Amino acid sequence: MNLKPYMDAYGKALVAEIKKNIKEKNKIASRNLYQSLRYQVIESDDKYEIQIVSLSYLGNVDSGRKPGKMPPVDSIEKWLKDKKIKQKQNTSQIKGLKSRGLKTQRQLAWAIAISIGKKGIKPSNVVSDAIDNLLPQLIVKITNDGNEQLTKIIETQFQQIFNKQVNIIKI
Repeated sequence: MNLKPYMDAYGKALVAEIKKNIKEKNKIASRNLYQSLRYQVIESDDKYEIQIVSLSYLGNVDSGRKPGKMPPVDSIEKWLKDKKIKQKQNTSQIKGLKSRGLKTQRQLAWAIAISIGKKGIKPSNVVSDAIDNLLPQLIVKITNDGNEQLTKIIETQFQQIFNKQVNIIKI
């Protein structure tokens, strides 16, 4: 059974599902991550692997980020710009962020970076939810199609055996 067509279909569906999750979970800022998503099927030694190809921070969007090291302030500043979040007179539009005394976008970016370093970021599971949703469907499809192919092979073999037996009887 050739699994490559199944893996291609699964890769395409997986990317579409990840994109759907990114939209639904409001994880779009610049659209760069969304637009970078694609897949490739790798075949080696009669095994297939699907690789999701994207910008490097998809892992952080999916799995979150543990507390510890502060992220780059420049990246946070760009995210603020992409999301069109602005620092307003001693208050911030960011829920849960104490921003008194912050006057510039750079100061706001620093405050967010420090907060991420201390608290981390919760996972969104955009990839893992897509896999959990689609993998059972792939398994059922391959199993059903495999059963059909196996049934045809068995029927063909029995037909050949039966014909040989009939030929033997007629001789």
